[in-house]
Amino acid sequence: MTTPSTDFGKVALIIYGVPGCAAMILFFNLFLERLITFMAFLMKDCHRRKVEKRRKTRGIPVGDGHPDDYDEEVDNWKPSLLWIMLYLVTAASLIAGAASAMFMHSEKWGYFDSVYFCFVAFSTIGLGDQVTIQKKDYGNTTLLSLGSFCFLIAGACCVYSMYMVGSVVIKMSLTWILQKLNCIKKVQTIPQTMAPRANSAGTRV
Repeated sequence: MTTPSTDFGKVALIIYGVPGCAAMILFFNLFLERLITFMAFLMKDCHRRKVEKRRKTRGIPVGDGHPDDYDEEVDNWKPSLLWIMLYLVTAASLIAGAASAMFMHSEKWGYFDSVYFCFVAFSTIGLGDQVTIQKKDYGNTTLLSLGSFCFLIAGACCVYSMYMVGSVVIKMSLTWILQKLNCIKKVQTIPQTMAPRANSAGTRV
C-alpha cells in the first residue's frame, strides 16, 4: 500500500486530491454523456430498422403521408432509461468478470474475493482490505499494471454511469409515486363547492 508517511506528503495529497477528484468527476460526466449519446444512437438506429421492417410488412412505403408517418415515428422516439441501465449493468458485469479472472490468476484469490474487489474498486469505495500488485514475484508486473489500470478505468466509468442513470430512474419513480399519491388524495378530498348545503327551509341539498 502506497500512502503518505510525512506531514508534507499528507498536505500534498490534500492539495492534489481536491482538483484531482474534481477532474475525475468531470471525466466521468463527459464519459457518461458520450456513452449515452452513442447508446441512444445505436438504439434509435435499431428502432428505425424495426419501423422500416414493420411498414414493409404492412405494405406501407416510407414517407407516403400515412398517419403513422415514418419520420415522425422515428424522430420522436426516445430510448428507455431502463434499457440503458440494463446495458450498463451488463457491461460492468462483463468487465468485472474479465478482471476477476485476471486477479484470480495473478493474486491467487478466489473468484468471489476477486468479484468483491472489483465492486469495491469500480464503485470507488476503496476499503483497502484487498489490494493488487503488492507481491514481488509477478511474472510481468508492467503488463499486469496496465491490465489493472484499463479494467479499473473501464469498470469505474460503467459503474459511475450506472449510478447516474439509476439515480434518474429512482427520481422518476419517486415522482411518479408522489403524483399517484397526490391524485388519490385529491379524489378522496371532497371540495367545499361539492359539499351538501342547507336551503332556507332547513333541508340539505
